[in-house]
Amino acid sequence: MQAFMGRLLFMNGSYNGQGFSNYKGNINVGYICNMNASEEMMSQFGYDSLFKWHNMFGQLILNGKWEYMTVNDTCQFDDYSKYDADGIDEQHKKEVRDKQFSIDCHNAFEMGKRLAKY
Repeated sequence: MQAFMGRLLFMNGSYNGQGFSNYKGNINVGYICNMNASEEMMSQFGYDSLFKWHNMFGQLILNGKWEYMTVNDTCQFDDYSKYDADGIDEQHKKEVRDKQFSIDCHNAFEMGKRLAKY
C-alpha cells in the first residue's frame, strides 16, 4: 500500500514552492485497510499514524476528501490446518468475522455514500 500511495501522491506533488499540488481537479478517495492484526496491534505498530499521513497528503495533493477505515483481526484462510499458522486462534478469527463482517460492510457502504456526496 505504501508504494501505491507514493506513486499516486508524489507524481502530482509540486516542488515549485507555490503550493502542494500540480493537480487541478479533485479526487475523493476512500480506502479500506484489511488487516490480520487487531486494532491494538495496528496502533502499536503505528499504522494509524501512517493512514492519517496518507489522508493529510492525499487531501493536499489531490484536492478531495479522503476517508479510510480499517478491518481488523480478519481471517486469512478458510482452513488454518492447511497452513503453518499454529500461532493464530482460528476460532477467535471466525468469531470476529461472524460478529464484525456485516458491520464492516455497512461502514464501507456508508463511507462510499459520503464520498459520493462531496
